[in-house]
Amino acid sequence: MPLAVLTALACGVAAGPGFVAVTSRQYLGLLSVSRGKLPWRLAALLRWCHERGLLRSAGTVYQLRHDELLEWLRR
Repeated sequence: MPLAVLTALACGVAAGPGFVAVTSRQYLGLLSVSRGKLPWRLAALLRWCHERGLLRSAGTVYQLRHDELLEWLRR
């Protein structure tokens, strides 16, 4: 048991805060999907919106291109 704890701590330190941030984001996404706040196939939805011109990608983020849709989402 102590070896497992030591190994887990060593891996956590070696991975650094980037691993924790990615894991936290994935966990929050899973919680949002399971509670009905996000669609299950979010990547497919974003890809479809990008192909139709509703979104544009800027690096690793998507930006809305449709002002009326943006206002509707804000409400």
